[in-house]
Amino acid sequence: MKAIKITEKNFNKIEQALQEANGKATARLAHRQDVEAYVVIIEKALTEKGIPKNLWKGLKFQIMPGAEKLPNAYFKRGMPSATEFTLERGASGWFMTSCNRSEFHDNHRLALVGKFTEEQEQAIISKAYRF
Repeated sequence: MKAIKITEKNFNKIEQALQEANGKATARLAHRQDVEAYVVIIEKALTEKGIPKNLWKGLKFQIMPGAEKLPNAYFKRGMPSATEFTLERGASGWFMTSCNRSEFHDNHRLALVGKFTEEQEQAIISKAYRF
């Protein structure tokens, strides 16, 4: 999949890509509104952690909005799947770089892919030690 910039003019492309990933599934789906919502959630969390916007470039997050807590008995029928997508911060904004159905992660909606750089870690530490 070609990366799609998260902008209002690309909302139709984003929804189309997610519909293709959802396929014929009826549960644990992802939609354009999920992409928009998670961009806001990620930006808020990064700001709260003390990482300035100029250090967001290169951060990559794996998101599975349909992740939920399921009873163990549910998994006896096999491992369910859910639609997930990847958001990556580029120089000009956020991009959806992939979306697909994959093995379900029990109650695991948002994960950082990779590690923070030294600069990003230092920003978090500096904020933690501010009085």
